[in-house]
Amino acid sequence: MQAIVQGEIYALVHELLALRRRDPDPDLHDLLFRDITDELDAIIVVDDVERSLLQDVESEKRLIARIKVLERQRHIRTLREAKEKVELAMEQYVAAVEAQAWEQKAQASGLEVQTRVDEANEALKKRTSEFEELKKMLE
Repeated sequence: MQAIVQGEIYALVHELLALRRRDPDPDLHDLLFRDITDELDAIIVVDDVERSLLQDVESEKRLIARIKVLERQRHIRTLREAKEKVELAMEQYVAAVEAQAWEQKAQASGLEVQTRVDEANEALKKRTSEFEELKKMLE
């Protein structure tokens, strides 16, 4: 970009010098000098605008890159939160399964205890009846 501007400036100055050699009229030289100065001012303004636009584009690129980083971080944070929720759900599921297993063991133990109590009651009834029979025999 800088080379283009320098090339245009060189061409305009070269044109002015060539014109001075061809036509010695100072008024014409002043007019041409003002025209060339106006063109140079326009070139400088365009150059400044282009430079500003390039800076804006670079700023926009940096901003877009930062936004992408933030989106990735938010995505990672969302994934971590989801992972934590899944881990918590798994812990709750495992705890529920263990509780159910303990409950089933307790029920099974309770049934065994009840069966033993029933067997003991039956044995007690049987012995009581045997004792009653022996008592009757002894009387």
